Amino acid sequence: MISIALDAVGGDHAPAQIVRGAVDFVRSELGEGVRVLLVGDAQIIAAELVACDADGDSSIRCWIICP
Repeated sequence: MISIALDAVGGDHAPAQIVRGAVDFVRSELGEGVRVLLVGDAQIIAAELVACDADGDSSIRCWIICP
């Protein structure tokens, strides 16, 4: 399994666009066998996962890591 870490709260359109992109990627065929680690404030990332309808979805391999 490949792991990719993303700074979920850095950038002009973060965290919404970063989290949405990560969720879309792991749901795609290209995301099979890839684990995405979302790095940043857990509460902010969790709220974005809810907005993407990805919270509690076992097929989504996104983890929240607090620095």
